Amino acid sequence: LRRIRKLDALNGKGCYMNNKKQKFFESLSVQLNSYFEAEKVIDQFISNDMDAFQGKRLFQHALGNTDSDMEAVFDRIVKAYKDAAGYGYGVRAFGLMKSMHDHLTNLFNEFSSYQDEKMPDEMNLVWDLCKAGALEVSKVLEYTKGFEENNLKAEARCLKIHNFKSRGDEAVRDSLEAVYGMNNSIDIIYWKDVLKEMNGFLSDIDQFTICLQKLLAME
Repeated sequence: LRRIRKLDALNGKGCYMNNKKQKFFESLSVQLNSYFEAEKVIDQFISNDMDAFQGKRLFQHALGNTDSDMEAVFDRIVKAYKDAAGYGYGVRAFGLMKSMHDHLTNLFNEFSSYQDEKMPDEMNLVWDLCKAGALEVSKVLEYTKGFEENNLKAEARCLKIHNFKSRGDEAVRDSLEAVYGMNNSIDIIYWKDVLKEMNGFLSDIDQFTICLQKLLAME
């Protein structure tokens, strides 16, 4: 059976992914889905549609029990990858997933503490690219369920995410120019911090995608 699968791959009929690796990718997908819910709460803060007390409750509910969830992800890495390269990229992906969580948490804390201020228009694009990048990653992870048929689609999504990062770099520069043009020094410091977290989240999405590409290339 292994020889048949290898011949299928060589003949362009697709790749085979074992069950332990599939469960690892599924655990990443579950964690990422909780980030989508957290993004929705942050969106409501950006539009001033939610107070801090309600927002905190919904944000914590969205992320769930992060420590136990991330522990489950790490356990999947240990079971799925016995080779040094696969384990290394898996651990790197795990670290980036935790970093994304931290950036979202910091963004929530920033918006909930300085809620009445309108976000500069230039920064809306950065935030939109953050959300779009995370959505594309979720689609890549969905493709792993039928990776033998979807490997080319997954790669196309990955390239799209890298394009988002390039656009994000330009949007960050435009946003910084707008922030430094503000008159209030407190506003400048605040929006710089918000922009730093957004840029960090988008960078993590891009680096996470590279890890996925490396792991999927091993199949």
